[in-house]
Amino acid sequence: MTRINLLPPERIKEKRGRAPAERSYLWLVIALPLIALLLMGFWWFSMSGQLNSKDEELQQKNAELADIQAKTAALKQYQDRQEEIKSIEATVVQALSGRVYWARILNNVAIMCPLNVWLFSLNGTTSGTEGTVTFEARATQCPNRLLGGFFPGMLDYHPDFRPVAGWLDRMAQIEQFSRVWLSNAEPEFIGAVPEGADPARIVTSATGNWVIRFSSTATLNMQTAAIGTPRTAAPAAAPAPSTTPEEGTEGGT
Repeated sequence: MTRINLLPPERIKEKRGRAPAERSYLWLVIALPLIALLLMGFWWFSMSGQLNSKDEELQQKNAELADIQAKTAALKQYQDRQEEIKSIEATVVQALSGRVYWARILNNVAIMCPLNVWLFSLNGTTSGTEGTVTFEARATQCPNRLLGGFFPGMLDYHPDFRPVAGWLDRMAQIEQFSRVWLSNAEPEFIGAVPEGADPARIVTSATGNWVIRFSSTATLNMQTAAIGTPRTAAPAAAPAPSTTPEEGTEGGT
């Protein structure tokens, strides 16, 4: 079947030149809104993901803040208790200010006492702004202080006063003492002495030991002995006494 176009040639050319432009314009009208919708959807999903991430981070920070606040509240009671103890301590120190701190003095004496000396009496007294401490003690002796005498079966004892000197030196290092001196010192035999024997010449059958019995006195330094004064580092403990035969022999010559 043959088609016959009855339109004039001018209208046919005009229609053929206008159709492509109309089809191109129609495509843009349809595509642009779709592209805009796709971009808006991508932007919305992106913002929604960021918002969820920020919300989770905020919840985590709130949980950490709540945990820190709970720990702070638990520690605050200890801080309040510490401040209360400090207040009580300050009140006690103020009330007892000027009194001798005997506990600190006795502790320092125990630390500084040599191992070859033992105390059996200690007496502390104060009067106004002065105070003294008196000691009664004994110092051990090395076994080689007993040397052969002129008579058979006799041993002559040669006293060694170096432990007493060590005691005085150690006590002088205590900061609460301003002055330490020796009142008296004399040998003493502890044990069984045969009847009629000379105490200075012990029979070999006697049982016991020689010691040095002595007494000393220390004057208190009230500026460091009173309560409320700052405490310095504790003194070093007394070293163990040397009891080697060479030392004992040298002292007996």
